[in-house]
Amino acid sequence: MPRILVVCTRNVCRSPYAAILLQSALSSRTTAEWGVWSAGTGSVAGQRICPLAAERLVEAGLGDQAFAHHSRPLDSADVEAADLVLVASAEHRAEVARLSPRATARTFTLAEAVRLGSVVRMPVGAPRLPDLVHDLQAARPLLASGRMERHGRHRPPSVSTAAIDIVDGHVMSAAEHRATLRRVRDSVEQIAGLLAAAS
Repeated sequence: MPRILVVCTRNVCRSPYAAILLQSALSSRTTAEWGVWSAGTGSVAGQRICPLAAERLVEAGLGDQAFAHHSRPLDSADVEAADLVLVASAEHRAEVARLSPRATARTFTLAEAVRLGSVVRMPVGAPRLPDLVHDLQAARPLLASGRMERHGRHRPPSVSTAAIDIVDGHVMSAAEHRATLRRVRDSVEQIAGLLAAAS
């Protein structure tokens, strides 16, 4: 069973929201079983998902999953168990690498995975998740150099950390919080398409 870990800071907003949406999207798009869970780099165990994320999940018919969530701290066992690690920001990616340097090649921010996925050519046949992860990792130099137009549909703007981060809107204004959740949702939708093709 492919295993996907999603990471943010407190594990009460971005990562559980993304994990619940991703599990649902993969279940509806594929017949494969997926293990998707979340954790936080600075999490206190046992906290509930934030009210706005819960509200959005209830609207999506995923209220049971939202209310069942309890935050959990990230540890090296989580990282080692995952075939793919999706994080909210470069800061979280660095923490994953600190816990398990070998996981660096299979760890991407949500926005980074979307950008890289736009240029990865899916092979003929039925690719596996490790193949997709390998191809995403191999495309990283293109993203860093701005040469993705040679391989994809368009050239993205110059990449900065901000371009691949999804900020913690949970500690900002209500409008910014809603914008964060929209960006998480949109990223998950595109990533689910990539993963479904690799199942």
